[in-house]
This record gives sequence, C-alpha cells and structure tokens, in this order.
Amino acid sequence: MPTTSEKLSQVAYQARNIALRRLATHPPFNRFLLVAGAGSLESRKTLLNRIICIYIYPSMSPLIRLPCLCATVRRAARTVTAAYDNVLRKHSMTITQFTILQALQLASPVTQGQLGDILAIDSTTLTRSLRLLMKSGWIHRTEGADRRAWSFSLTKRGEGVFSGVLPDWGEVQQQLRKQLGQDAWLNAFQAFDELTTAVQSIGEGK
Repeated sequence: MPTTSEKLSQVAYQARNIALRRLATHPPFNRFLLVAGAGSLESRKTLLNRIICIYIYPSMSPLIRLPCLCATVRRAARTVTAAYDNVLRKHSMTITQFTILQALQLASPVTQGQLGDILAIDSTTLTRSLRLLMKSGWIHRTEGADRRAWSFSLTKRGEGVFSGVLPDWGEVQQQLRKQLGQDAWLNAFQAFDELTTAVQSIGEGK
C-alpha cells in the first residue's frame, strides 16, 4: 500500500504532466517562451517546469527569472525600497530622503549637480526632494554666484533626525545581510556598482 506522501507525490506528478501538455500546446504561451529566450526543447521544458511548479505549489511563491535585466533590477529595487520604507515610515521619512541625508552627511557641502551624480538622480526629481527636505528643516542651502553653485548640507536638526533613524536603518541592513550571507551581501554592492557604471558608460558612448 502506498503511503499518503507517495499518493500526494503521484497526484502532483500527474497534475504536472497534465499542465505540461496543456501549456506546451498553447500557441500564445509558446510565443512567450520564444520571446523569453527559451527556444530549445530543453530550455522550454525548464521554463515550463518552473511555471508549473508555481501553479501546483502556489504557497511556495518561487521567484521567476525574468528575461529583461531592467525588469529584474526594478523588481529588486521595489522590493528593497518597500523593506526600508516600512521601517522608516515611523520617522516620517522615505528611503529616498534618507539616502539624500546620508549622502550629505558623508560629502557635504555639495552642489545639486554633484549630489545628482553621486546618487544618479535626475535634476527634476532631486530638486523636488531637496525642496521637501528644506521645508522640513533638515538641510540648508548656501547660495552662490548662480544656481549651479548653490551647495547643500545638513542642518543641526537634520543631523539629529538622521542619527535617530540610523538604528532602524541598521536593523534592516543586518536582516538583509543575514538573509543573503556575507559574501552575497558584498557581491550585491559590487554587482550593482558595476552595473551602474556600465549603463552610464553606454549613455556616454564609451
């Protein structure tokens, strides 16, 4: 007599085969596989198996590898941003605002152009963010000969707010480092720095 576990495995195997036959003969889905780069029979089977596993075991929520680098990076960015924002919300701060304060704490005084280069933020978005931080009294602007020479730095209030947020920010950092492991944690910094540099080089025609 087969055990309960063996019966469940058999049911799952049969369900997988049924799903495989249905998906493999569905024209729109076949086109998706080709667009995703799964042209060979073996690669098609691999992608089908992963999608079927999602259908059969939805509670496991496996992460599907997307064929687009931009989509993959944006998915990671949304997930990581939400993790930090959830913790910083009680300080009435977003991770974007924290990042600007951190950059100013490390490198101020800096001009808006220099800050934009450090964080790879476009001028319009950065102007809006800086305006909100000045309204909160967290940063100060020193005017120069023209707008390009204006520099920004933390106020005493901003320094206090930034210091107060650090423990909660550090907790998120620690959780992610523990989840990834030290090597993967360090590799993530290197990979994203290299990716940023590569994309900027493409934009500059290098």
